[in-house]
Amino acid sequence: MRAIEIIIAAVIVLSLAGTLAIRSTRRGGTGETSKRPPGRPLSSQRGAPTMGAPVAKAPAPPKPRGETAPEARESAPPGGSRGATEVSDIVVTETSADHVVVAPSPAAPRGRPKIAGAFGALFKRRALDDTFWGELEDSLILADVGLDTAMRIVEESRLKVRQAKLTDPALALQSVREAMQDSLLGVDRHLMLEGAKPVVWLFVGVNGVGKTTTIGKVANQLCDSGKTVMMAGADTFRAAAADQLGLWAQRAKAEIVSGAPGSDPASVLFDAITSARARGFDIVLGDTAGRLHNKFNLIEELKKIYRTVEKAQGTLGEV
Repeated sequence: MRAIEIIIAAVIVLSLAGTLAIRSTRRGGTGETSKRPPGRPLSSQRGAPTMGAPVAKAPAPPKPRGETAPEARESAPPGGSRGATEVSDIVVTETSADHVVVAPSPAAPRGRPKIAGAFGALFKRRALDDTFWGELEDSLILADVGLDTAMRIVEESRLKVRQAKLTDPALALQSVREAMQDSLLGVDRHLMLEGAKPVVWLFVGVNGVGKTTTIGKVANQLCDSGKTVMMAGADTFRAAAADQLGLWAQRAKAEIVSGAPGSDPASVLFDAITSARARGFDIVLGDTAGRLHNKFNLIEELKKIYRTVEKAQGTLGEV
């Protein structure tokens, strides 16, 4: 009997020892009971070093369904796999226990970086040759300076440089600056409000330059100054143009006339001018669809819009 009791006790001790060894291995223990070679981390230890002694790590608590692991959230690029959104482009505007509202950070001025970036590289060249002046003209045009104005600035700058006998592009920068300033002298930059009511301002340009948003800003300024403003939603091509313009009209406390999507933009402008003239409004702000200057049909449509102002007995003040 005594021998049987000793055997049973030995079996129990060995069983307990085996169980403890298995648990130690699962928890990342470093005892001799673990068969894992030294220096190899457990597969579940994400981010553990691949060399040296393994790091013990307690098992993570169970995560709710659909939750991303913290380490995955930290390493993932903003915006998921696309990686198109930088953190610096977003600011948090509201936080609560249920949601977070984010919005784009305030945009930087567009014109200054375009000109400064192009000029910064251009005036580091070694020679004031024909290539330099050609690239200067291209830089001005790409920065949305008009073609005629860009050509005039280049010619005047070139003349100033020749008269001063300059050879260093860095010294020519002052001549270009003076030519750009001279182009603004003697020009009346006041917006036209005089004439038979209503005075019509048309907003034209290529896609995405901010025509509709600019109308909202101008309308707000005019209404604050006591002017009565009518908006004309003559951009009947872009689906959301009328809704966007309506929101600006509501914020600026202006009136608006818009048409159905795909309708004739000239007819929308005609109705707006007619309504403004009948009600004694001071000014009509006409929104138009974005178009390129080399699209013949769209330019002909724009010419029709210009003729409509006279047909509706409005005064074309600004374009």
